[in-house]
Amino acid sequence: MIVEDHQIFADALRLLLDRTDGIEVVGVACDGAEAIDLACTADAQVVLMDIGLPKMDGLEATRKLLAIKPSARVIALTGQAEGEARAGATAAGAIGFLTKGGLHDHVRDAIFGAMQGA
Repeated sequence: MIVEDHQIFADALRLLLDRTDGIEVVGVACDGAEAIDLACTADAQVVLMDIGLPKMDGLEATRKLLAIKPSARVIALTGQAEGEARAGATAAGAIGFLTKGGLHDHVRDAIFGAMQGA
């Protein structure tokens, strides 16, 4: 599942993932509250969660989602440099962290790693 408030980025990411064997995008949410609902109803195993979301940021959404569905694997996405963003994502329960600038090269490996519990 993809959680991203910039539609063009979400569409591009979905296109990339739809072309990858073994990955099925079960939905796209544009804010934290929608992400929680969709992750539970669509039975998302791996959630690519943007940190900077409207209404409820991705860190709070990650905490709430994992409280409801602890089996979900969240990979945090951000356009920021790693420092505080990585620490915040880890503290919220994300098992992975990707910057949007390097996403194309690493997103598939991160998803497969999350599916395998890494």
